[in-house]
Amino acid sequence: MRITAFDQLSLVVGTPDGTQDFGVNITQKLKSKLLDDGATSVKVTADFAGETKELNNVVGVIKGNGSTKNAVVIMAHFDHVGKQGEFLFSGILDNASGTATVMSTASKLLELTKDKKLDYDVIIAAINSEETNAIQGEFAGSDVLVNTLESNYDNITSINIDCVGNGQPIYMGNSNEQDKLIAKQLITILTTNNIEFNDEVYCASDATSFMKRNHPVITIGTLDTGEFSMHNAEMKTSDINIDELEDISKSVAELVVGGNLFTKTIDTSNLEEGSYEWFDQLRDVAAQQQGGVPLKINQFMYVDFRNSLVKIFGDTELTDLEELEAQYPTIKIPQTLSDYSFTDIEISATDIGSYSKISGKNPPDGFEKNKAYNITPNVEKILLFSIDYVNETGGLTIYVKDSAGELLESDEYRDVSLIEIPNYGSFKLIAQKGDEDYYSIAQETDKWIITLNPYSTEMSDSGFSKEEMIALAERIFSSEVS
Repeated sequence: MRITAFDQLSLVVGTPDGTQDFGVNITQKLKSKLLDDGATSVKVTADFAGETKELNNVVGVIKGNGSTKNAVVIMAHFDHVGKQGEFLFSGILDNASGTATVMSTASKLLELTKDKKLDYDVIIAAINSEETNAIQGEFAGSDVLVNTLESNYDNITSINIDCVGNGQPIYMGNSNEQDKLIAKQLITILTTNNIEFNDEVYCASDATSFMKRNHPVITIGTLDTGEFSMHNAEMKTSDINIDELEDISKSVAELVVGGNLFTKTIDTSNLEEGSYEWFDQLRDVAAQQQGGVPLKINQFMYVDFRNSLVKIFGDTELTDLEELEAQYPTIKIPQTLSDYSFTDIEISATDIGSYSKISGKNPPDGFEKNKAYNITPNVEKILLFSIDYVNETGGLTIYVKDSAGELLESDEYRDVSLIEIPNYGSFKLIAQKGDEDYYSIAQETDKWIITLNPYSTEMSDSGFSKEEMIALAERIFSSEVS
């Protein structure tokens, strides 16, 4: 049988140079005729004309509150196979259905976040060139997108929607343990919303671009096309179940707003307990329970870590003086001192910043794993805090320590002299022991010892001289606090 009209074919794909076999989808009508005629093979010949074009993705952003450099990508490719002969392949299933679901999800997210922004940006992306480059195993549109996003975000999680709403179970593809942690959350939501799914098969599509760059990604789509192939000229809009698209978009929006989308599998087996790296990994585990958002200074959480249940507090370094004042209203730190500008403060206290291992597998009564709890920090529990300032030539660290710590009587320091600074009382000039004397200024009050340690890009290895330290203290502590 010789096929001369395109109305009997749904699509021919392949490469003209023969590096990839042609694939042919045929209509049910043609299939029946071939079987009735006893045909065992079909030969197709076609003329190809190559053309190079510049294409574009369509991308929008729902901005978060700026607290993290994380992004969730919700995407679907919007291209199809175009016109073949006299017939237009509209792409109703592949992938107008996915594009419509993404747009519906965006609309829901705008409504859900109008009063409270998320801690991360949401990228809404309609991707081009999925069909064209799928022939070569590449996805140019999504490759460009992920490359662009990587220059702007530290962590990226992607949700790809491709072919939904045809009444068949959706496949929720995930390729590794990192993806499965996110997919598990979506499974719960889909089950609640009575959406039939199968999570055993991974659907590639534009998810491949994110997967090969080790970004978490899941694909929502179908591999069961029913009576229609994905590429055909017969499908109509009425063949898509719009209610199903709405249910899927609702589920995705719920995942984006309420899920933990930046969960990573962390290897902690070789870390020394109590080391900086150990603390960083422990706090990363806690952060990933709330979408990559770190615990605040006044928060703690119970998490499983290295075969133990651990109570971990948030980091005690603050770069925002408003956050400091919110937690410790009685501590007033100036934004500037003389020509120095504030950068950060590190607090050491007995009621925050530490960790403890919990016996057993469950938290105390009234607490849950992987949930952040707030406390009210007590200024009386502070042992030490250090404040860092910088200027054009160097920086300044001010240590404020509980006088009970007897800083000036420790083996590392010795008194040098006592100086008077107007309006600030008496300061002790002290030298840190070592090969050379490193001078600093300290003031002792009933409660605190305040130590001033400058450093400079212009200073010698031996540090500031005694005269330089006295001049610096006079300049700073006699200046107006602004």
